[in-house]
Amino acid sequence: MAVGLAVCICALGISWYYASTHTRDLDAALQSIQQQEAAAAQRLEELTRTLDSYRGDDSQTNTLREALDALTRRERLLASIDGPGLGNTDGFSTPLRALAEHNLKGLWLTRIIVSGPDTHTTLEGRARAPSLVPEYLLGLATEGVLNGQRFDQFEIDTDTKSAGTAVYFSMTSAPAERFAQSSVTP
Repeated sequence: MAVGLAVCICALGISWYYASTHTRDLDAALQSIQQQEAAAAQRLEELTRTLDSYRGDDSQTNTLREALDALTRRERLLASIDGPGLGNTDGFSTPLRALAEHNLKGLWLTRIIVSGPDTHTTLEGRARAPSLVPEYLLGLATEGVLNGQRFDQFEIDTDTKSAGTAVYFSMTSAPAERFAQSSVTP
């Protein structure tokens, strides 16, 4: 029986040692968790104070809104530069060269307005004889860049200062959209 009692005492001793070691480990883990919880609570309190300080301040919201508006404007500007929205990007040298190369003795232009291809064009000038004006127009029709140019207003007037048969002329074309609208009849 003494052996049985000794075995029971040893078993109780081992159990006590295991329980106390395990309790110390659990206490250490509990203490670590409590420290983490305290740090998290402190951080939550700091964040709550920071958030409360921004709630009454709309300046950052306004700053962000202004930055987004500026970005939107810049994106629209870039889109208009990249897109077809800038009007005539080919220049005016081609139609002006065609007008310069088509010359007729006794007829000269005094005013040229070219807004762009297939848009508004005005030609004004003088001719020594009225018959030179239709001849000039037929010549312009053969120029590739001016081929198909439609003039919707034409004026011709005699030159009262000249003793001969000289005339002033003016012809104006409208943009293509205007022709499309005026040629449709309901």
